[in-house]
Amino acid sequence: MSLSTEQRNELSSYYLKTAWLGESPTCNLSSAARAALDPTLYRYSWLGRAALAVRGYTMAHPHLSRTSDSVTSLLENRSWISEPPKITPPGPLRIDREYRVFQHASQVATKLASERRHAKWEGETRTKPLSTFANTVTNAPEIPAISESRTLVHEGRSFPMEVACTQGRKKVMEDEYLARTFQIQVPSPALPQFLNPFFRQQQDVTVFGMFDGHTGRETCTTLKKQLIHRLKYYLETWALTRHQLDDVAIFNALKLTCVDLGHRVSGVDGSCAAIAVVVNENLWIANTGDSRVVLDNGGEMEQLSRDAKPEHPEFLKRILKRGSLIAKTRGIHRILYRDANGKARAGLAPAGSIGDHRMVYQNQTLCNSARPKIVKVPLPEIKPGSRLILATDGLWDVATSQEVVDARTNAMTLISGAYHARSLKHPNRPATKDNISAMMVHLGHRP
Repeated sequence: MSLSTEQRNELSSYYLKTAWLGESPTCNLSSAARAALDPTLYRYSWLGRAALAVRGYTMAHPHLSRTSDSVTSLLENRSWISEPPKITPPGPLRIDREYRVFQHASQVATKLASERRHAKWEGETRTKPLSTFANTVTNAPEIPAISESRTLVHEGRSFPMEVACTQGRKKVMEDEYLARTFQIQVPSPALPQFLNPFFRQQQDVTVFGMFDGHTGRETCTTLKKQLIHRLKYYLETWALTRHQLDDVAIFNALKLTCVDLGHRVSGVDGSCAAIAVVVNENLWIANTGDSRVVLDNGGEMEQLSRDAKPEHPEFLKRILKRGSLIAKTRGIHRILYRDANGKARAGLAPAGSIGDHRMVYQNQTLCNSARPKIVKVPLPEIKPGSRLILATDGLWDVATSQEVVDARTNAMTLISGAYHARSLKHPNRPATKDNISAMMVHLGHRP
């Protein structure tokens, strides 16, 4: 197939990134360039990656490219370069629009501002008490729970954190959490762009995550193990694609991390995910499901995520597009799916989750989406002494965001207050029977 100079340059960049990363990068190739792409180029041995780098350098020159193709073909025929194994995604059919990315900073800025405004409005309007939490949290006795406290260091800035998790009245514990600082390799702004794949600098990334499993804990355990690996891959890939780690790169990396994990996990269970990432002097929130992230900004409450409920018009539209419906059972809206016998059943209460591959209504298309809602908060806007609260719906089902901020207490007291809270309609009944987990990160500490 004859290729134009522009198409050869596309393939040259693609091959060089694949050789450097060892994985297929996230690139928007033209249809002609994609048709000419070698389908076996996903993961090579070290010798294959070296040959791939040579192919990338010579792709822009037709006479050198033919020589490179011949040499690579000879090595493959001699089995010196191993073809990667075929990888079959365990999940249902892939939905391409889930992997849609943005290329322009103005688009990303508009989406970030809109989502932050919607999340803040939701927190300010939902102030009606849900239980007796406000009265019980002040003197609630402690309950059996797992707790941890430690400090993470991010580029000289300290982030003390504490987390508390209790099984509550549920038969099994299905919550998990994650808090870790790791390093990624990003292009150096002081070097020319063509040297970016070879000379990169380290940058700290700190991630906090709260995962609320349902129908089992396999998915939330997988998220705890795999989230950092996939996030690091997508951050480095997009930084290399855009020659810098800007807002577009981080936005696309967070989105693709959740969507990719949702397609890769196996089993019928799933998990909601509330993720907070500190990078480039910004706090990024990516939320899928009905876990919630709230910022106590020096005593002022700002909700940074929205609860993905099926009855919400925006999430209902997403469900209907996938060919499913919702039904109200015992006062809770749930997404309908079909079981192995083809019978419609009420399934998930959250409109978004990672996994849940049983949630198929028709055409083998998942009824739920792993696509997160993303918010960005610059760290200079956060006042000293502020706190970031990530918690599962076991807390938010009994307390409003304002009540949690007003409590001004630690994570253990929060979950104890939620456990002992009583329903307003039925004072003799507990307000929740779910697992309850809360993480509190102290922000505003200057280096």
